[in-house]
Amino acid sequence: MKVILVHGTFDGDSSEKGDRWWQKSGAMRRDLEADGHEVEAFRWSGENSDTDRVKAAKQLAKKLDSRTKGQETVGVVAHSHGGNVLREALAMMKKDHVGRVKPIAVGTPFLDRTQSLLSAFTGRETPWLAAIFFLVMLASSLDTTNGNAQLDRLTGFETLTISIMMLSVLAWAAWSVRRFFRRRADYKRIGSTIRAITHPRDEAVSFLYALSRAKINPTTTAEAIRLTRKSLDLPAALASAAVTFMIARHNASSAADASFVDVWIIPLLVAPVFFAAGFVVLRVLIWLISIPAAFFIAPLINGIVSTSLRSAALGLDGSASVHRVGAKPSAYHAVPNMPEAVVQSMIQHTDQHLGGRVSELRAILTDASAKGGDMFALLNDSFTWDELIHTAYFRVSAAREHVMAILTEPADKPS
Repeated sequence: MKVILVHGTFDGDSSEKGDRWWQKSGAMRRDLEADGHEVEAFRWSGENSDTDRVKAAKQLAKKLDSRTKGQETVGVVAHSHGGNVLREALAMMKKDHVGRVKPIAVGTPFLDRTQSLLSAFTGRETPWLAAIFFLVMLASSLDTTNGNAQLDRLTGFETLTISIMMLSVLAWAAWSVRRFFRRRADYKRIGSTIRAITHPRDEAVSFLYALSRAKINPTTTAEAIRLTRKSLDLPAALASAAVTFMIARHNASSAADASFVDVWIIPLLVAPVFFAAGFVVLRVLIWLISIPAAFFIAPLINGIVSTSLRSAALGLDGSASVHRVGAKPSAYHAVPNMPEAVVQSMIQHTDQHLGGRVSELRAILTDASAKGGDMFALLNDSFTWDELIHTAYFRVSAAREHVMAILTEPADKPS
């Protein structure tokens, strides 16, 4: 069988030479080739970017459409966000070709993308609609001498062109709405074709799922009230001082025989009294305004922070949003559990590697703190990625055998 390997986030490389799981010296690829499969790697940027994943999905869809022109089955093994690239590619493929693909997603936190309604109305057909609209307006010669179109004087050609324009607008609106809801239908359609393999303790899948459901509220209404009052104290003081001095000086200088004392000395003496009174009035207004304002400011801040954190974690750098994160490729289909023997093998593997590294990792944390080193860079250099279940799927022979067993299952065997 021809098998295509799709790597995940931060696991890309410009060459297929190497020991990553999808490269020529990688354990998973060696096992597949030893079993007689014809293996190739699909490389993409590997960035945590929704835009990059969609771009990669388009390229993968073209490759799969090309490979499945005949009746031959093509297997695809994807890891982590590579599974999202795979699922998007299946949604973009020709429908009659999807059945010839045997997709396996390993450790994938599936992101159900939803295109924003605004972007749905600004698709590829929008410029064509604008061109039709321009041509119709150019062709129709409405008499607007008195500011109103003389509809009773329209010729047959003008009526036809306006009808075409109205039908185009309606078709564009209907197509945009359809595109907005189509992705959910695509996920449901192809969800049953993807075999998802996810360890119950996969750190990345669990973290992204928890983040998508967490209520991130960095501030409260009471805190917003306090911050509003505190932040407006200095502007209130400056405004009160400036207005008070200008009023006092204006009143003093308005007299015809105003002297230096009237223009400068008296305003300086009277200013503190006016300033105090004005500042008290402004403080009272601020205190009163801050209460209703906080009920608007607190949710606004919480929403901005929550959206920013989720977008950064999920790589949402485009116009799409995510309405579901989970280990299942579709909310409508169940996913078989990993065999218990495989689950335990992976736990033993990661526990063994992590247990032997605790002292070393602790030393890195304390030394970096004491010496001011780059803690994250040191940890990244120190990790072998055998310590995490999410990155150890293809490092455990039992897990690799499980993937290969699914890949070689008969097509009619239920998954």
